[in-house]
Amino acid sequence: IGGAPVATLDFTALPDYSLSTTDAQGNVWRSYQYASRTTRRVVGGAAVGYATVTGNVWGMPDSAALSITSAIDIQVRARGDAWTTGSGTLVGKYAGAGGRSYIFQQAGSNGISLTLSQDGSNQLQVLTGSSLSLVGIQNGQTIWLRATWRASDGRVQFFFAPDSATPPGSWTQIGTDKNIAYASLYDGTAPLEIGVSNIGLTSPFVSGDFRRGRIFNGIEGSGGTLAFDADFTTLQDDTYAFRESSANNAVVYASSNGTQDNP
Repeated sequence: IGGAPVATLDFTALPDYSLSTTDAQGNVWRSYQYASRTTRRVVGGAAVGYATVTGNVWGMPDSAALSITSAIDIQVRARGDAWTTGSGTLVGKYAGAGGRSYIFQQAGSNGISLTLSQDGSNQLQVLTGSSLSLVGIQNGQTIWLRATWRASDGRVQFFFAPDSATPPGSWTQIGTDKNIAYASLYDGTAPLEIGVSNIGLTSPFVSGDFRRGRIFNGIEGSGGTLAFDADFTTLQDDTYAFRESSANNAVVYASSNGTQDNP
C-alpha cells in the first residue's frame, strides 16, 4: 500500500497478435499457447472426451510413483487411424541419451514394441513382430493395448482387448513371450509423455486419439500398484490440464515437457 507498482500490463495498448511485450517496470511478458487440447465427440449418443494426439502431445512431470525399476505394466486405450502400418509413441518416459527409461510404441508392420533402458542411454527393444491386422485389429478401431515386463525373468508380453469404457478384465496375448534381460530399469527424471517422446521432439503418434493411459509399478493382478491413470473421456472440451486418478494424483499438462508452460 502506497508503494510503487512492480508490474503493469495494459492489454489495450498491444498491437494485434502480440507474443511478448515489456511493461513500464521492465518486466517481460510472453504469450504461451497450448498446441494440445481435449475435444468431445458423440459416440453412441453420448459425448466422450479424448486427447488429440496427431501432432499434439501431453506430459506429466517425473515423480516417485513413476520411478519404476523392477516390473512395469503399461495399458493404453486409443483409436489409431493406421494401426496396421503406422508407427509412433503411445506413452513413455524416454528422453534423449541419459534420460531413457521405458517407452511403448506402435511399430507399423511389426505391430507394437516396448523399449527399455537400464542405464539411461543404451536400450533394448522387442516387438510383436507382425502387423496388428493378424489379430483382427483394423485401422480406425478403438482398442486397448498392453505391454508388461518383469526383471525377475526378463519376460516381455504384449496384449490387446476390445474397446470398453472400463479397463479390460481379460486380455488376449499378441505373439509369443519376448525377453529383455535387465536387472532393473533406469530411474531417470524425464517426464512421462503421451503421443511423443524425447521431450516432444521425436516419434509422434501417427494419427488417432488417446482415450486413457494406465501404468502400474509391477504387474496388475500380481501385486502391481497403479502409478498413473489418465482418463481423457471424462474431460470437457478444451481442457489443458487435469489430475490423473491414481494415488499419485499428478497433474497432466497439454505439453510434452510435463509443465504448465508450453512455449
